[in-house]
Amino acid sequence: MKNSKGEDKVRGTVWAFIRYVTLNVSGMIGLSCYILADTYFVSKALGTRGLAALNLAISIYSVINATGLCWESAAPRGILSSGIRTISRREAGCFQRR
Repeated sequence: MKNSKGEDKVRGTVWAFIRYVTLNVSGMIGLSCYILADTYFVSKALGTRGLAALNLAISIYSVINATGLCWESAAPRGILSSGIRTISRREAGCFQRR
């Protein structure tokens, strides 16, 4: 018995979601490993003052990164309409409303 088009569409959406989540989690793990290694070497080379400065910089970086991610996730849906070019449905790929 063949799958209907609806089932294929759902299966494709699920695989796209799994791929999206896998890549994002891999990126977060990579960034965490980088921060851990950087913290270790900065603490060995610069001591407590360098470690304190690094912790402040990581906090600022996290705020900037979170703002960028929020901005990025809103753009494909056309939520941002302040004169910034948003991508079309065709360019958005998995963000399309079907």
